[in-house]
Amino acid sequence: MCLWFNIIFGFISVFISIYVSWIYSDWTWFSRSGSILIIYGVILSARPIIRMGVMGLLKYYSTIDCGSASPTPQDIEDERQEYLDVKANKFGVFMAIAGTIVWAYGDLIERFFS
Repeated sequence: MCLWFNIIFGFISVFISIYVSWIYSDWTWFSRSGSILIIYGVILSARPIIRMGVMGLLKYYSTIDCGSASPTPQDIEDERQEYLDVKANKFGVFMAIAGTIVWAYGDLIERFFS
């Protein structure tokens, strides 16, 4: 699962809905794009579960590993994936909050333009 793919397509859906809302003067399309943004945010926040599965995640966090003298390629990759999980979680929470605000109040933008 590509981190940037989900972020970019989440926001592209919002920009497309702004364009469609502007053309048709119907801002409910923009409001609906908030739900799509929430879906992408939840997918990003759930990246560790999607990547490893529930049992794999439980096993990963319940294993105490003191490491080795020099990091192995597996240790380096695990650290990189954990870094991406944290980054995805931060973006996912932001996208879910932004999507909730857009979904709740997106159709009220029409009042500013009329």
